[in-house]
Amino acid sequence: RLLSELFPGATELYERVAANREQWTKVSHKFTIRGLPSNNSLDFLDQEYELL
Repeated sequence: RLLSELFPGATELYERVAANREQWTKVSHKFTIRGLPSNNSLDFLDQEYELL
């Protein structure tokens, strides 16, 4: 956030990184329950996770 305050041009980058972090925080609970996919694929990022 500090960079976006110092450099207004960095605001979009900050917002995208913050949104990305929020989404990974939401799915981390699922990883704890289910574990990571065995094939190292990102296919698990399907609509189910978009609904979180």
